[in-house]
Amino acid sequence: MKKTIAFALLLVLNFGFQSCQEEPKKDKQERTEEVTNSDAETKNLQNEFNKLMKESVAAHDEVMPKMGTINESLEKLKELSNQENKEEVEPIMEELKTGHEMMMSWMKGFGGDFTREEINQGISTEDEEEIKQKLELIKKHHKEAQEMKKQITKSLQEAEEFIEQA
Repeated sequence: MKKTIAFALLLVLNFGFQSCQEEPKKDKQERTEEVTNSDAETKNLQNEFNKLMKESVAAHDEVMPKMGTINESLEKLKELSNQENKEEVEPIMEELKTGHEMMMSWMKGFGGDFTREEINQGISTEDEEEIKQKLELIKKHHKEAQEMKKQITKSLQEAEEFIEQA
């Protein structure tokens, strides 16, 4: 009887030790999966940021060379402006000025929100919260860059059409 009780006690203790040892393995596996999922989420956020950054810079690079054309068009329109066409010329000039102002404002905000490394090489931080903050900023600047590109393109087209007809 004593042997049976001792054997039963030994079995209970053995199972107790085994279950205690298995629990950390399970926790470790769950933590590993969480880290892996977190790493994947961080990578996805970085990729989204980098994609929007490239598109924003591309929009800027496409219309930046047209800034000189905006200034030239403004000068030509000023020369062509007279009492008869003033009502037609002034809105075109205002649209050109708006495009120019959008570019200047966008560059100032963009340059203030991102480092040179982030602009040229993409985001490198692993801090998910920082990436999320930067992602919100690039989404805003991306939208503004697209609007700026549209404004500049449209206003230059209108100015060109008027100048050709004059």
